[in-house]
Amino acid sequence: MGNRIKIFLTAFLIFGLTVGVTLIGTKGIWVFYGDFNVQQIPFYMHLHDLIREGNLLYDWSTDLGGSVLGCYSFYILGSPFFWLTIPFPTEAVPYLIPWINALKYAVMALTAFCYLKRHTQTEDGAFMGALLYAFSGYSGAVLVYNHFHDVVAFFPLWLLLFDRMVEEKKKTGFILMTAFMAILNYYFFVGEVVFAIIYFFTGKVDVKRTVRAFLCGAAGVILSLWYVLPAIAYTVGNSRLTDTLEGYKLLSYEEPNMLLGIIKNVVLLPDVSGLNSMFNMSYSRVSGLGGYIPLFSVSAVFAYFLIYKGKDLTTEKERRPVKILTVCLIFAAFPVLNALFSALNSEYYARWYYMPVLIMSLATARILEKVPEDKGIGTPMLKGTILVAICVCFFAIASILPGKDSDGNWTLLGNLKNPEQLLTELIFTSVMTAILFVLVLVVFPRLKSTKLLKVIVTAGCLATAMTMMIEGSLLIEKERKLSFIEQGIKGADNVELPDETVWYRIETEEDVFNYPMIWNRPSVTSFISTIPSSTIDFYNGIGLGRKVTSKLGVTRAGARTLLSSRYFLVEKQTPIEHIGRVEDLNTMSYFSVVSATNGFEVYENDYFVPMGFAFDEYMLEDEYSELEISSATKDRLLMKALILDEETAGKYEKYLTRVKAGDIDNVNLHEFIVDCDKRRASACSSFETSKHGFTATVDMERENLLFFSVPYDEGFTAYVDGVETKIVRVDYGLSAVVVPEGSHEIEFRYGIYTQTLKTIKKLID
Repeated sequence: MGNRIKIFLTAFLIFGLTVGVTLIGTKGIWVFYGDFNVQQIPFYMHLHDLIREGNLLYDWSTDLGGSVLGCYSFYILGSPFFWLTIPFPTEAVPYLIPWINALKYAVMALTAFCYLKRHTQTEDGAFMGALLYAFSGYSGAVLVYNHFHDVVAFFPLWLLLFDRMVEEKKKTGFILMTAFMAILNYYFFVGEVVFAIIYFFTGKVDVKRTVRAFLCGAAGVILSLWYVLPAIAYTVGNSRLTDTLEGYKLLSYEEPNMLLGIIKNVVLLPDVSGLNSMFNMSYSRVSGLGGYIPLFSVSAVFAYFLIYKGKDLTTEKERRPVKILTVCLIFAAFPVLNALFSALNSEYYARWYYMPVLIMSLATARILEKVPEDKGIGTPMLKGTILVAICVCFFAIASILPGKDSDGNWTLLGNLKNPEQLLTELIFTSVMTAILFVLVLVVFPRLKSTKLLKVIVTAGCLATAMTMMIEGSLLIEKERKLSFIEQGIKGADNVELPDETVWYRIETEEDVFNYPMIWNRPSVTSFISTIPSSTIDFYNGIGLGRKVTSKLGVTRAGARTLLSSRYFLVEKQTPIEHIGRVEDLNTMSYFSVVSATNGFEVYENDYFVPMGFAFDEYMLEDEYSELEISSATKDRLLMKALILDEETAGKYEKYLTRVKAGDIDNVNLHEFIVDCDKRRASACSSFETSKHGFTATVDMERENLLFFSVPYDEGFTAYVDGVETKIVRVDYGLSAVVVPEGSHEIEFRYGIYTQTLKTIKKLID
């Protein structure tokens, strides 16, 4: 018990000290870099608000709206660390996040210690290996993706219970832990199952063990289905999650330098994810690529391979890490095998590397615990250290190979995107390698116990964590951090908009795209992957495309008005990022400046139409897509005609007049204004959202389809005056219902299991 407490506190203090340095200038709020700021903090605060309000069904402030479980199960909804914040007020969440993350590191180290203790000769070996796992380069590289650490924290415990189930027939713990891991993050769970198969078949295998492993794993998955099935069903059709590899991409990476990039980010201190320095500069930029072991890099792993590669004088238990890591190397080298860890997703991801990192930490721990006894590890360790030194020299030379910069001029740094980051990585790894030479040649031969080694490992982990933390923190200047805190994190009570009586959406520049989420305001602009597939279909249908961000741009007057977007906030101080800003305000010809609030200039959409309105005309989807007219005309057409597929048009054409492609030459501004006036005249007199959906009242001139810019979702059931009615999919992915003439009340009620059952039925059909 004593070592468990020590490893927990040591890891907590290492990260606490590391992050504490960055909190001084921001008065306790941790502002890091990239997705951590623009996703993780907003997600924590927004979901925290939803849960405390008792809203577990539908969220109106994430993109155009979506299921709470569907949108956030991939991120933090299943995380026990997130749920620890719920007793505290939302204002406290930004101050809690750094210490919640310190707790994650403490749990990482504790669970790794429990797993490694089973596979090392000494608890000191397990102690060192656990710290190396927790503070590996992988953990530092994905620090911007805060929710990844949830999985890293519990994976060793799952693997430990897997061992006990296979070897000791202790089934209950593994079954329950399997259910927990699936709930924690269904995406990562897919990779963990793949790794478990590798892990199992590199050990002792027989029929009974195989059947037991399969049945226990299946039982755990079945226990998790109440949560996982709705989450997965919700992502069906999301191209970010469902596009798969095909053709030659299965056999070789599109990026020719991929293998060098993998080696570089395992041997050297890795890049902060999102800012790759050399090689892997395009689609692998956000892959989570990193596998550096603090201080030792791959030196001890290489030494382990040299010692235990053969069958002579070694046991099956000693050879197993060699087998596992060899298989992992093969999987990393081929796209089709690498993609198995993410269900053959077409995106390149190395987000599974924390699993072989645990085995690398085990190999390193076994080497280190033998140092006082020597046992022939001196020469292999020296060879491993020399290998690391050679790699550092190679990458240093590669970094200054002549190339052209962005202006076309020849330079020694022409092939680098972030030379300062690479310089930090090279210097750090060089210093660590120099220290390693001293350790191997001078210190190791004189050690009589592992006490000093534990101190050295702890210091190496602290140095690694500190370097990666500072590296990421310095990417954002203090002024931008303070602006993010005041405008974003603390902006909910300070953003005042002129009219709060009518429901509407707002927009922001990309630099501040998730601020409205923190403020709990419906917004067209967002940065989140897991939104309804129908929303993605809508954006694709109108020619905007949608992968991870939703953005209309200032000139899309038709789409903006269709979505009842009223105000556009232009940041006038210092944004947290420099991704997308309105540089030329003259382009905002469809807006009028109405006010200023908390560092934002507020522009109002001149043609705003409230939610829920009717059309007189329709156009077929295929014809709209193939229109050869100006983009401005095509966009304005969205407020003239409802876009229907052929089947839907056949059912509802009695309510609308068809507009054919040949009838459309131009929709000028005057015609657009007239169309907006017509839609506004038919709009709902009231529209109120709730955690269950929404209610609206309308006075219809005639029986007609009433359009709502609400993502079409199988989870919704619609009622007109209390009578259930069919929801019609229109405009590629939005919703409409038939409403009779006269005054009526419309209600949409959401049920997550309704959505799941309908989705499963559709897939079966």
